[in-house]
Amino acid sequence: MADIKKSRRSFVCRIMGLISGILLANPKELRAAKLETRDLLEQLELDILRRSRPIRNPSMTCRESEKGITLYVKENGKETPLYLMNSTGYMIWKACDGSRSFKQISRLIREKYRVPGQKAQLDALLFLSQLKKSKAITVTNYGV
Repeated sequence: MADIKKSRRSFVCRIMGLISGILLANPKELRAAKLETRDLLEQLELDILRRSRPIRNPSMTCRESEKGITLYVKENGKETPLYLMNSTGYMIWKACDGSRSFKQISRLIREKYRVPGQKAQLDALLFLSQLKKSKAITVTNYGV
């Protein structure tokens, strides 16, 4: 918990520094500050994913077809395809039940596909990030 508070404090301090810099900056410096802010926010999102227990959005469903496994979103009684997944993506999707942490999900990948732990973590993190951005999952229990 102390790490989260420290990282939040650091985040707030960096944002405050960026805001004060923006007030005095020229357009070139503003672009650099915008990129730095975007990178900082992406790192914060990835940190949240690493400390979470992802949960599938109940309005999403998966079906297998001859093309592969497709994730659909249900809106107004209509299903729209969102992702075409491989077996690794499907395994990650199924594991997003709120009971497994990011580390447990990456361990499943490592064990099933016999890949190094770092590769399994990167694959899980990238796919979970895509799912979160498209609102296919939510995350809870930070600090797991």
